[in-house]
Amino acid sequence: MSLTPQQNIAFRSPCREPEDLSNKRFNTAVLREGRMLSIVLTVDANAECLQFFGGNAVWHCSIAVVDRKTHQPTRIAKLEEVDRKIVMDEIEEVLEGVGDPPRRSISKRRSSPSTIGDPSPNENGTFC
Repeated sequence: MSLTPQQNIAFRSPCREPEDLSNKRFNTAVLREGRMLSIVLTVDANAECLQFFGGNAVWHCSIAVVDRKTHQPTRIAKLEEVDRKIVMDEIEEVLEGVGDPPRRSISKRRSSPSTIGDPSPNENGTFC
């Protein structure tokens, strides 16, 4: 299996504890069509994840469109359709060649890890 550099970092450093997810080595920033994207790619191998997915670790990609003035994730309600397409295309590119494509799911999440549930339109967030 040939991995990209970002995939290789995630693969060689699976996240077994929640605090592992915030390690900066998993975060990459890229410019796509004039938009700054913050990308976090991990292999989640914590006990809950392993139990839920039948003993398998899970590739997890989170992408946020970053406001270039505030350096904060753009509010989900403010994302235009073109922004969403750029994010979806980037997710496909980041996960190319890994995981199980038929089992992929995309969700919108709050940017704060302490909150649960779907974000309201005025919250910042990421596509996971």
